[in-house]
Amino acid sequence: MRKFLSLLILVFFYSLLPANTAIEEFLTSVKGLTYEKIETMGGYESSYKIFIEQPLDHDNPGVGTFTQKLYLNHINSDENIVMVTEGYMAPRNYIYELTSILQSNQLIVEHRYFGESSPDRHNWEYLNTKQAAQDHKRIVDIFHDYFTGKWITSGISKGGQTTLFLKYYFPDLVDISVPYVAPINIMQEEPRIHLFLEMVGTKECRDKIKSFQRLALSRRDELLPMLKAFTDSLQYTYNTMGFETAFEYQVLEYPFSFWQWGFVECEEIPSDTASTDEIFEHLQYVINIDGYSDQQLAPYLSFYVQAYNEIGYYDYDITYLKDYLKVTTNATNEIIVPKSYTPNYNPSLMNDIIYFLERKAGNVLYIYGELDTWSASQVPVTGLTNSVKIVKEGGHHTTRIRNLNENEKKRVAQTLSDWLNREIIIN
Repeated sequence: MRKFLSLLILVFFYSLLPANTAIEEFLTSVKGLTYEKIETMGGYESSYKIFIEQPLDHDNPGVGTFTQKLYLNHINSDENIVMVTEGYMAPRNYIYELTSILQSNQLIVEHRYFGESSPDRHNWEYLNTKQAAQDHKRIVDIFHDYFTGKWITSGISKGGQTTLFLKYYFPDLVDISVPYVAPINIMQEEPRIHLFLEMVGTKECRDKIKSFQRLALSRRDELLPMLKAFTDSLQYTYNTMGFETAFEYQVLEYPFSFWQWGFVECEEIPSDTASTDEIFEHLQYVINIDGYSDQQLAPYLSFYVQAYNEIGYYDYDITYLKDYLKVTTNATNEIIVPKSYTPNYNPSLMNDIIYFLERKAGNVLYIYGELDTWSASQVPVTGLTNSVKIVKEGGHHTTRIRNLNENEKKRVAQTLSDWLNREIIIN
């Protein structure tokens, strides 16, 4: 009762202050929080870059701390707030799609072990879904003393996974969860990916993709010098996996990336008569080899640790390419996990999470793209909860509310209106 009265007094106090003064008074009052005012995003009263001290281990705070980065876009204390649960780094402030739709306050939270929120990354013990969810719970608990509207969490891809993990660990913490294109894998290397790639699109297109992979590998003697010249011009190195292995992984990744992003149509895939220049340009457009360079991998090593230790990833089917591969015999992405770390994967956690999401998680709005490879491990909606799933026909990993069709937008708007008890209009 005393805590409730104190909260009422705080809310009343902040309501009497001008919006900017009120939020800055609040931020200043939070122990272990520092902030700087940054360029205000359009439509907001003020914007801030925030660092907050977090325990490395929420269950044993004496282990040590790290600082976690947030961005806040502030309207006022009684509006709803969208918390964007980034799955990786948060390099800049921006207005999230759902925030714009709801005209709400917004917090962007960088994930632990990424970007400026990185403790010693040689100690991976505290990089897991539970600790990350506890980061987010602590942030909600702190800012709940200021923001009195409803809380909506949302993220894209791994950020969407992060949204769902928070829901699993703390089911009643927020009012609504909106994960975009978020897979939940059931094994360390998700087998449903292979099934998806054998069924997606038309057989003609799938056969054409495989033919192009064989074509690229058969032209390696011509392609390798071109790729090497390209990466040398960027001063990239390939000590993690070796340059020729990187080339083979680029080709192996091609089907996944083709369907994930939908950057090109099947008709644009080069045929066997294509020039080496055409093959080079097309391959680089769909999946660029520099993604396997030491420099491009470095910011994402935390992801591969987390993927192979806990949340799962995928490998490649090489049965139809064995005669064309020279250096790859075991086509696993575990090759990217730092050599100093040995994953200890247990599938029970992800299976528990899927069970919870199917049967117990309410007020979750899932958004997927039909042709997105990651939709192979989308969360089933069973009707046992009020959760809603929208799958955009022909959509890829870029599927967002803004590019849904009109009926799908109306369903999203109606769902959000019901859960927020206010009319939401999506144009």
